[in-house]
Amino acid sequence: MDRKLRRKQLDGQLESLGRLPRSRPGRGWTVAFRQALGMSTRQLGKRLGITQQAAANLERSEQTGSITLRNLERLAAALDSELVYAFIPQRSLEETLRKQADRVADQVVRRVESTMALEDQATEASTQFQRKADLIDEYVRTTPRDLWD
Repeated sequence: MDRKLRRKQLDGQLESLGRLPRSRPGRGWTVAFRQALGMSTRQLGKRLGITQQAAANLERSEQTGSITLRNLERLAAALDSELVYAFIPQRSLEETLRKQADRVADQVVRRVESTMALEDQATEASTQFQRKADLIDEYVRTTPRDLWD
């Protein structure tokens, strides 16, 4: 699939996720849901087929951020919920790619201009600007393998 189309599709899918809360409850989603449902850790453990202590350990591991996705999925199912896992980008994927392409193009143009100036062949700022813009467009269109190096 074309990378530009894939970026556009992902950006569209992620747009609504950008409105989701960015932080979890202080003691974690498991504790928040379990308490809201009036469920004890013993009852949660029973639903998971584990001991009360093991359920409490899972809650602590969520709180500390050391829990696995598999265990989060198990906890969500035991709480009659669904785990949703996603990366929510700071800006659109297209913008992220363009920003990186700008960085790389700037380095290339500066390096070329430095060499040309040493050979007394420096170009005008408008030419440099156009060269950089062309490079950015090329990098975004082709996404070379070394763009993120």
